[in-house]
Amino acid sequence: MRSRADCGLNRAKLTRGFRELFDCTVADAIANERLGHARRMLMATDLPVSSIGYQCGYLNNASFTRAFTRHFGQPPSQYRAERLVA
Repeated sequence: MRSRADCGLNRAKLTRGFRELFDCTVADAIANERLGHARRMLMATDLPVSSIGYQCGYLNNASFTRAFTRHFGQPPSQYRAERLVA
């Protein structure tokens, strides 16, 4: 497996390039993917919210709920309930 040094870029340059290309940090991109997957699972499954959070990489329900609420403006359980009624 090649390392980032093999392509002549250090960590700072890779991070800066990622931000310029995608207009967000690597951590933001990962969080967006996780939360997008969680949103889809909330709508497509009957799994408990805590299980969805865990499957999407969150170690506890509180951190998942906090991140989801920050990203979508409402907690995951409320998001699911409102979408299922509509």
